[in-house]
Amino acid sequence: MSTKALDIERWILELLIVLKQESEAMAQVKQWLEQLREGVMQHDELGLESLLKDIQTQQGLMPRLEERRQQIRMELARILEVSFEQVTLTGLLCLLEGELHHQVTRMRDLLQSQAESLRVQHRGTAMLLADCARFNRLLLNSIFETSHAQVTTYTARGHAEQKRSSDLVNLQF
Repeated sequence: MSTKALDIERWILELLIVLKQESEAMAQVKQWLEQLREGVMQHDELGLESLLKDIQTQQGLMPRLEERRQQIRMELARILEVSFEQVTLTGLLCLLEGELHHQVTRMRDLLQSQAESLRVQHRGTAMLLADCARFNRLLLNSIFETSHAQVTTYTARGHAEQKRSSDLVNLQF
């Protein structure tokens, strides 16, 4: 095997390690989204605070993995004498064969399915939080009479009265 082929194989193996770490990080993010949804639905303040601390401790992991992946792509581009943009998993599969080809294919498929699953989970969590915010806003508006127009009615004696049709609680004394 030539030196170039060995360098390519070494960098591909390094890339697989980083991609495995990214896959694990994506699984962790999905788990955090599930915990967030459960915590919000169950009003678990302690659980949500603990989740926030966990997220803050892992905050820099994804940027570090992204930076390392980009470094590996640059090295592969240099070795293969192609542009950086051409170094993709699909592009690399054309160069590989045997077990390394199968490993890269499996990792690519895993990352694609995880990314789609994470998108769905994120969308569902965003919708839940948006609905919670909307419900809270409607509830506060109905309690504090901030969003509904007042209707003026008159008593049998001709006195004006201000009424609201959708107040949750009548705050008049």
